[in-house]
Amino acid sequence: MEEAGLTADSWTELLRCHLSNSVSDEYGIIFLARNLKHSVAAPEETEQDLRSKKFLLVKPFAW
Repeated sequence: MEEAGLTADSWTELLRCHLSNSVSDEYGIIFLARNLKHSVAAPEETEQDLRSKKFLLVKPFAW
């Protein structure tokens, strides 16, 4: 994720959802990233205000 300055060892797709059913066929995809590591952020001009926050899951997922 060059915008946030994070890399992950593995990605698991959790969910796909339509963002606007009546206007486009675009999907939003939600991933679970494991073993995150900090790297150099390289946001584009419109992504300068992105922020990331680290938190622990209260109840772990069983995968």
